[in-house]
Amino acid sequence: MKNKKIIYSILYLLLLITSFSCEKIVKKKKEFTQKREVGTKPFEDFFSIRDYPNMKPDIAAYKQVVNSEMQKMTNERSSSSVSWQMEGPLNIGGRINSIAIHPSSLNTIIIGTPNGGIFKSINDGATWQAVFDNEITSAIGDIAYAPSNSQIVFAGTGDPALGGYSFIGNGIYKSIDGGDTWSNSGLTNTGVISKIQVHPTNPNIIYVAAMGIKMIRSNDRGIYKSIDGGATWNLIKFINNETGFNNILINPVNPSILYATSWSRVRNNEVSIISGYTSRLHKSIDA
Repeated sequence: MKNKKIIYSILYLLLLITSFSCEKIVKKKKEFTQKREVGTKPFEDFFSIRDYPNMKPDIAAYKQVVNSEMQKMTNERSSSSVSWQMEGPLNIGGRINSIAIHPSSLNTIIIGTPNGGIFKSINDGATWQAVFDNEITSAIGDIAYAPSNSQIVFAGTGDPALGGYSFIGNGIYKSIDGGDTWSNSGLTNTGVISKIQVHPTNPNIIYVAAMGIKMIRSNDRGIYKSIDGGATWNLIKFINNETGFNNILINPVNPSILYATSWSRVRNNEVSIISGYTSRLHKSIDA
């Protein structure tokens, strides 16, 4: 009888602890939801989701806070009348995801950053101009000139690092004035575009390596191809909903030959997949 009382007491104590823990989780989830409705920064949103089990990423809400932060940054930049000069330090470095050099004018360079948009220089890097501030995302994965028409430039959005702080993007953008202005050209659900390749002689043929949205398993991953300058896209290589493509290259001598690398990658509050048997090298001999 005494042993039974002890067992019942222990069970009752465990029930109280479990009930208390559940109440705390519910309370925290409620507080997080209320905070999210007010608006959080993108990295706060990401890490808050990871704090709780069984919470699924709300991609629409994530994009909303990214857009809100982008607008805030743009407004602050445009309203500032302060002039700046370089004071250093000069040895800390800074991450740049992509560099594209003009096919014939080597003094013209365009760079893409993981959270600062696109910058262009026409004097070999002496000065730079921000050329992407009007768009709703500032994460750039890759930039590519059309080799046969330097006025046409493509930019893929999203940060290919796919880490905790890396942001998803809003598809692919196209410029027809050498990178001064941009317009969205589709693939808005691909999350991260890691690499762009434009046909060496036909600027209407474009290949895109897309990793997808890192937080979810989706079918918006793979290699996409356009034959009409980016007006429409076809998914020409798909493996599964947790494997995307992070690189693609065209053989410059024979553009019907392409090489691409796939990467199995999912990161959210439940799993962090960083490798797998589907991470491989692929080859096409028919474009």
